[in-house]
Amino acid sequence: MPFRQMLPSPALQAIGRDFLADDATVVRSPRQPGDLTGGTRVTTIHGEHLAVLARMPQDPVASHLGVAADISVAQGIREGLGKGESMLTLSLRVEQLSAPRSGETLRGAGQLLSAGPTGIVARGVLVGEDGRAVAESLGRFMAVDGPGGYAGPSSESTQQWGEVAVPQDWARLLPLQDDDGRFTVVPDADTANSAGIMHGGIQMRLHELAGSRVLAARAQEADGSGPSASEPEQRQRRAVSIETTYHRPVPVGGPSLSVEVEVLKEGRRIAITQSQVRDPQGRLLGSSEIVWARG
Repeated sequence: MPFRQMLPSPALQAIGRDFLADDATVVRSPRQPGDLTGGTRVTTIHGEHLAVLARMPQDPVASHLGVAADISVAQGIREGLGKGESMLTLSLRVEQLSAPRSGETLRGAGQLLSAGPTGIVARGVLVGEDGRAVAESLGRFMAVDGPGGYAGPSSESTQQWGEVAVPQDWARLLPLQDDDGRFTVVPDADTANSAGIMHGGIQMRLHELAGSRVLAARAQEADGSGPSASEPEQRQRRAVSIETTYHRPVPVGGPSLSVEVEVLKEGRRIAITQSQVRDPQGRLLGSSEIVWARG
């Protein structure tokens, strides 16, 4: 099928190619530990349009886009909220369009698509420093009473974007323990959102970490080359599409949660995994389906 140039989405057009991170002042300091951990901030474009800046770590992967995508979509939702309302994420899908680069700053914006009794739907886009489209996201949210997310103004002071530290790999905040293919984890408190539960974007990271380990272990078993075989395999298979559904709040700081991974497809070029996070009572907290591609 021949390549066809696609028109940019309205959200991408709203960002503007002339918006530079070096010129930005953060107007809303992070109200969620997960945003602070991920180097994501809400800013304004020309003092008018809300946007998001997100720094990538030194070795970014698809789920590192999750926090930035979650907050970018949220900017589109704000206009669909009533007074005194905030939003609860029901599902979020992130499609990687081009690979994020080490240490670069992404720009993001959101666009409200619909708001009604069945929920609020919005989309977001993330753009690289050179103006290329890095990811598009689609989320469904539910309006709830009370503060949360970015529904209201922040009382914290503003800061220059240059003061925001480059994030480190979030794997240290999600210490997965592997017991013969069965994972357990106690998410660090720094993975929380403003409600004190796991940030939706960082939960994507948890699913990707678990899926990556399972695929690497299967590759090692298939070629019988020993433990080192998993390292190049992990580099070759990278997530390009992540869809996460949030069934119940995921606690941080304890208790220990279980993460189960099932490989739905494992081809030469494409693999698909499905994973679930459960609490000690066996209740489903979150699920995710990830598409992996080589190269």
